[in-house]
Amino acid sequence: MNKDNTKKRRRRTGLGPLQKFITILLAALVVSFATMVFFKVDTFVVVGNNQYTDEEIIEASGVAVGDNLILVNKGQTANLIRGQLNYITEVKLLRVLPGTLEISVNESGAAAYVTDSVGSSWYIDKNGKVLSKADQPNGIAVVGLTPEGATAGYELTVAEGDETRLAQLTTLLDALERIGIAANVSVIDLSTDYNPKLTYDERFIVELGAIDDIDYKLEYLIAVRELLTDSQAGTIDLTLDSDSMAHFRPNA
Repeated sequence: MNKDNTKKRRRRTGLGPLQKFITILLAALVVSFATMVFFKVDTFVVVGNNQYTDEEIIEASGVAVGDNLILVNKGQTANLIRGQLNYITEVKLLRVLPGTLEISVNESGAAAYVTDSVGSSWYIDKNGKVLSKADQPNGIAVVGLTPEGATAGYELTVAEGDETRLAQLTTLLDALERIGIAANVSVIDLSTDYNPKLTYDERFIVELGAIDDIDYKLEYLIAVRELLTDSQAGTIDLTLDSDSMAHFRPNA
């Protein structure tokens, strides 16, 4: 008799499946309501930007004060910013409750400029992405590679057969930045197949040959330059074809 009473009490005090479902649903509705009402965007924090102002990045994000912070689509917002602001390569968004959206960006600098078939110059980054028109171009000039098309925000388009030269260019730009001597180079000449040349310190033509070991060759270039005086000018041969040694040929 006591056992039966105990079972009945357990049945009366326990929640049935329907009651549990209703409880969970109500809790979810309360959380959803609180999210919609309380977590509104009221503050933006932008970090990592130099090319663009905070206001330009916030406007490009498509997020406005008063929008629901929780419902901000991070991927979509990042794509909007990158799609409109060409110098930005990476975007990270962080929700800081109760109402702050932090936008962290990485920007790509202009690594060189190219001139198309109609004479317009364009800045490109080290990956070959077109950044903007270069109305007064400065920095590293690229010769021997004439783009077929250049549209800001997109990769440089080259003629069929020039894909290898474009690959050489991006490899060189990346290496020059990594080694830290991009500022010493004023021209990258790709007019000779498989033997790109650099104009270095305005007085030296550097013949590179194959660029499979480009980091080694650029480090070698730095060492050779240190052995030359400021009055010398000429060609530094780093093709390393015959004896694996660099050779300097002074101007006549």
